[in-house]
Amino acid sequence: MLLYQVNCITFIENVENERGNMFFLQQIWENFLDILYPSPEVCLLCRQNPVAKNQICRKCARELEIWQTGSASRNTVYVGKRGKFLSNFYLLYAAAPYKGAFKQAIQNLKYGKKTYLASVLGEIMALYLQTKAKLVFDLIIPVPLTSRKEAQRGFNQAQLLAEVISLKLNIPLEKGLLVKQRETKTQVSLKKDKRLQNLKGAFTLSHKISERPRILLIDDIFTTGATAKEAVLTLLKGGADEVTVLVWAKSIAKY
Repeated sequence: MLLYQVNCITFIENVENERGNMFFLQQIWENFLDILYPSPEVCLLCRQNPVAKNQICRKCARELEIWQTGSASRNTVYVGKRGKFLSNFYLLYAAAPYKGAFKQAIQNLKYGKKTYLASVLGEIMALYLQTKAKLVFDLIIPVPLTSRKEAQRGFNQAQLLAEVISLKLNIPLEKGLLVKQRETKTQVSLKKDKRLQNLKGAFTLSHKISERPRILLIDDIFTTGATAKEAVLTLLKGGADEVTVLVWAKSIAKY
């Protein structure tokens, strides 16, 4: 009788352990599916409100509309003395402000490895540029990471965005032209002057630019402009006719 009770208890424990293991595996599977196929019913930017159109909610769409019709979303940025390069400035376009749901979305892509977000962010960027800028481009180039940094992260977020924009705007994508040749300190904690110094000489070209192309340079965010400036200067010195910068979000903080 005692042996029977022990066997029953062991059997029940084994069943409970199996159930626990199955529940754990189910949770992993559900998380995996959430990454691959995020719920279409919730806004992919704020993750709170129901979707209205193009995978985002009315609130986020309205905030984007207000930002994109304002002057803060577009700037002319000077990078050198007139006559030193073919062009001494670039046009900057930012699809969103770097705050709230828009900031969280790019951080989820960049650090949370939710790469499916590149599709919706890239589409918004492409549509914004299409409607606000009557410009013609020959090439799209993403701001690169060093090979080591890209290997650590598993992807380059700027390249993921650029791939979507290239398809939407039907502009050729050149992935390997602009190269980040050395590691730099993390920019987050640095002031503007230190950021400029940190990026000095960080980029190079893998080969000579021919036919003076009009380049659309893609990056995820714009804060002080140190990364964009150094990348633009490298392309202009290498023979680009002009460079326009398109980012997902632009910081409105003062440095």
